[in-house]
Amino acid sequence: MSDSLFIKLTEQQIDTVNKQISQQIDSPVEYLNQVCFHLIDAGGKRIRPRLMLLCAGLINGKQIQHEELDEKIYSLAASVEILHTATLMHDDVIDEGLMRRGRLSVNNAFGNRVAVLGGDYLFTKAYNTSIKINNPQISRLFSNTLATLVEGELTQMSNIANTGISEETYFKTIYSKTSALFEITSKIPGFIYNCTDEQIERLALYGRNIGYVFQIADDILDYTADSKTLGKIAGKDMEEFKITLPVIYTIKNNCGISGEDVYKAVNSKDIVTLKEMINRTGAISRCDDVANRLIAEAVHALDAFPDSEYRDALEELANAAYRRRN
Repeated sequence: MSDSLFIKLTEQQIDTVNKQISQQIDSPVEYLNQVCFHLIDAGGKRIRPRLMLLCAGLINGKQIQHEELDEKIYSLAASVEILHTATLMHDDVIDEGLMRRGRLSVNNAFGNRVAVLGGDYLFTKAYNTSIKINNPQISRLFSNTLATLVEGELTQMSNIANTGISEETYFKTIYSKTSALFEITSKIPGFIYNCTDEQIERLALYGRNIGYVFQIADDILDYTADSKTLGKIAGKDMEEFKITLPVIYTIKNNCGISGEDVYKAVNSKDIVTLKEMINRTGAISRCDDVANRLIAEAVHALDAFPDSEYRDALEELANAAYRRRN
């Protein structure tokens, strides 16, 4: 992804976003800075801020500069990354994660209580910025998304080891945990630049589907990649009894593997057997079909906007979001 148009078009602006992130979360409490910057400074591709910058470019047909409206985009792009970082810190506490972005997770480095407080601090900083923008629609987006993130986490927890989970429940869960944040990231420029309702809905559809695709790819990688590739411990979903799309499709198979067989493998944390079942049933291929449909819908949503290099970059991102699973 490093040589992509998606990265090249936003490389200069992302430096401004990173400065905004530092300014927004800086605290007079040095220990709090150590906690928050531990994960912020670990890097990451800044996918969500880049997505917002590209959506702004898609609407304007040009690179955003430093005019008044554009400054709001920079500030909000930083805020969505801060919000995302807060969710990672809390997720690692809940999941007892040991690594994140190739280094010790915040909870592993500083302890659970500190990680929870650090995440809370970042949540408040992200929301405070949305209020300062003085746009009620955007403030509501942030507050509603915060509630949705919590609902998603609790829904997932309530379905631990539930091999009867439906595909519909799975998608509701990953919408709340992942897609909702992508959705507001792509919608916000529509509100800033006064897009039509139809254009805003198209932006939302694009972001929502990209979020779905990112999560499906992550769920597959948990069974196909190693810890070095992931930047976190591989096989955690099975270890935590999470029933994700590859497992759902393994249960719904025509290969003579029963739901009870899958449950036994999950319950005993037998990842070798579970991987064999996933491969034997063609579950990954079914995930591919779903992801390709979602990608096609996302790309089609961009038809509401003129051709530009920003549209090309967003089409590229839609495909790269899933291609990284290979």
